[in-house]
Amino acid sequence: MKLILPIILALLGTGAGVGAAIVMGADKQSHDTEIACLPAAEKIVAETPPGSEEALLSDGEFVKLANQFLVPVLVQDEVDAMVVMSLSLEVEPGTTSEVFHLEPKIRDKFLQILFDHANKGHFGSGYTSNRSLEILRNALRAAAQDITRGKTRDVLIVEIAKQ
Repeated sequence: MKLILPIILALLGTGAGVGAAIVMGADKQSHDTEIACLPAAEKIVAETPPGSEEALLSDGEFVKLANQFLVPVLVQDEVDAMVVMSLSLEVEPGTTSEVFHLEPKIRDKFLQILFDHANKGHFGSGYTSNRSLEILRNALRAAAQDITRGKTRDVLIVEIAKQ
């Protein structure tokens, strides 16, 4: 019975996302939309044109973690809300497949960090503040770097929503 509400919230969130995409005119697919439609198990490598500003900022590759992270926010031992997140890792060039094979360990550690973050109250009303997200990003980055033996440069919070 306790699992029904989180499942319903996850389904509602997915439906709202699909509805928003339709309303926003998703009929014209962009490169980002094509990437989002790739199979969940497929790695994504950044393609930055040479000489662009982005190429100067990052020559790394990006690994989109399969599936979203669902984090229950508890208030007095009851699920008050659900936080839904999509994460990607910026990794050293040529290490994408190696990091991808470590995804189960990375997901496990990330879930521990996300649950701790929720239990400390960081998914409260100011959960999208720079300070709150920086605390979370730093913890996730440190864990990813530890698991990948320094091959992870950064953790990107691609999507975050509280429902």
